Amino acid sequence: MSIFSEKARLIAWLGAILAIGFLSTTIGGYIVSRDSIRHGISAQALPLTADNIYSEIQKDLLRPVFISSLMAHDTFVRDWVLGGERNPDSIVRYLAEVKLKYDTVSSFLVSANSGKYYYADGILKTVQPGNPADKWFYRVRDMAEAYETNIDPDMANRNTMTIFINYRVLDYEGRFIAATGVGLTLDTVNKLIDRYQEQFRRRIFFVDPQGTIVLAGKSMSEIRGSIRNMEGIGTIAERILETGSTHTHLEYTHNDAQVMVNSRFIPELGWFLIVEQEDLEETAPVRRIFFINLAIAAVAGLLVFGILLPAINRYQRRIEAMAREALDNAGRELERAADQQQFVAMVSHEFRTPLAIIDASLQTLRQLEADTPPDVTARHRKIHRASARLQELIGNYLTGDRLRHSEVAVRMEPLALFDLVAATGRRSEWPQLHLETAEETATVQGDPELLRIAFSNLVSNAMKYSPEDSPIRIACRVRDGWAEVEIRDQGIGIAADEIPKIFDKYYRAPGNKASGAGLGLYLVKQIVELHGGSVAAESTPGAGTTMRVRLPLAPAA
Repeated sequence: MSIFSEKARLIAWLGAILAIGFLSTTIGGYIVSRDSIRHGISAQALPLTADNIYSEIQKDLLRPVFISSLMAHDTFVRDWVLGGERNPDSIVRYLAEVKLKYDTVSSFLVSANSGKYYYADGILKTVQPGNPADKWFYRVRDMAEAYETNIDPDMANRNTMTIFINYRVLDYEGRFIAATGVGLTLDTVNKLIDRYQEQFRRRIFFVDPQGTIVLAGKSMSEIRGSIRNMEGIGTIAERILETGSTHTHLEYTHNDAQVMVNSRFIPELGWFLIVEQEDLEETAPVRRIFFINLAIAAVAGLLVFGILLPAINRYQRRIEAMAREALDNAGRELERAADQQQFVAMVSHEFRTPLAIIDASLQTLRQLEADTPPDVTARHRKIHRASARLQELIGNYLTGDRLRHSEVAVRMEPLALFDLVAATGRRSEWPQLHLETAEETATVQGDPELLRIAFSNLVSNAMKYSPEDSPIRIACRVRDGWAEVEIRDQGIGIAADEIPKIFDKYYRAPGNKASGAGLGLYLVKQIVELHGGSVAAESTPGAGTTMRVRLPLAPAA
């Protein structure tokens, strides 16, 4: 991926992080503020309004209920009806006095015995069971409640729509004898509701237990019927009407606005008082702050990018310069490595020639060992071992260089491992070398040259730390699909804390005076693991060391 695309991705990530951070903070703050306002309206403002309205109703609208109750329990009224309704002028004067004193639109009494309808100006009519306009009287006669609130046209007042408080009058033994009460014009009550709505700035109306709107202000003059059929509030109508005398705090959505609803049952009227308020007006300041915060976030984001882009460009130029410098250094390092490799190859070649001459000369001298003094023969063996170690050192350096370069192929072929190990041991010419080779053949897949170097290093390591007259044992066996080779010496041994380090590159134990470059065991591990095997060491200081190599057997043909 190019540096330009990395830069684009970095800018995109920074932009996304800034946008997510600003938006989450701004939107989160807006939602918390909006919900707090809604909760305040629903849990505090609307119930407080309903309580205030209820207090106003008790003062203004419930006053006729108390007047009707006084009339129904007045002993004069009951005695007059039970007395046969003699002298009608007395009850008419009574009704006129109630109307005048309490400033009501009408006051009335309907006798159950005679059916006569008395009001402040005399007798209006006689109620009849078959007359639809008189159904209210027979409903009041048969109901269990003490009174009802009813909206009907007032025939005594030019059929003006009036709220009547119809109260049952009972004799002293609890039998129904009449219905009495007072009336308020609906227009007066509607003005009262309008005053409430203007004062509290909320929508206020009353519904009966069936959900029908019975009283509403001018703002709802066009709304009629049941709240069950109204858009919005119809979704919660059943929950409002099922609550009985309890308060409810509900919400519904209408015209993209959230409407909070508080309902309360007024037992004195038998109606539900419903107070509604939309959240648009109350949350308008919060929305303005929200958009202002969005604008501030956008400006802040642009400022941040205005600061970041030059910094990113500056660091990008630095990175490009560092990359060019690193590439130049890498090229020079490769050139130096190639020169070094060429030099090592040249030196190794120059060393191998005289070493080969020395080895050939020793072979010639060995033919004369019968006439050679023992001390001279021992000196010949030392020269031979020194020459072998030098050749081994050169071979290890070249092998390590070969393993470092992955392009050098490893030549894998089937080979008899135990034969290779035995031949390697015999070439060491150690006086007390003991071979214990299993009878079965151990065929492995491997590079003969690399494996020969690995086992030669292991034998040389055993010789290096062993007295010349001590035995070195090489044991070969096959076990569980693996070829195992153990090389044991009786040398100085290795401390327990040093064993994990002996296969590290260039490692030499502290205080070790034996010669070596620290490559031998490192190469052994690299070569064995390259062939899918493992190498491990066991040692007791002063009692020798055992090197154990395990290589997988080749699959049967």
